[in-house]
Amino acid sequence: MIYMKVLVVLFLSGAAIVIGLDPASFLEAHNTYRRNFRPRAANMKELKWSEELASKAQKWASKCLNEPDPVTSSPSFTCVGEHRYLGFGTPKASNAVSRWTSVTK
Repeated sequence: MIYMKVLVVLFLSGAAIVIGLDPASFLEAHNTYRRNFRPRAANMKELKWSEELASKAQKWASKCLNEPDPVTSSPSFTCVGEHRYLGFGTPKASNAVSRWTSVTK
């Protein structure tokens, strides 16, 4: 099974505690997009929160490098990917997902 290291959620995983953001809203927005994507994938799984991936992504995000994390696996996941979202102010889940999906069109 492939898991996504959703970096906007993961960037916010550490910040969420400090500024009160809810990572679940970002995860839900991403899953909503995946449910509505056409053509529909035969095996489109819901993304689930992973503290392990959140911790790894936060460590990478804390380096403040605007480049992909070279780590593509972890002890629990054989394949992970990432979506990055950089912005100012209080980020909205819908904005992050819109930015991710516009890149793939």
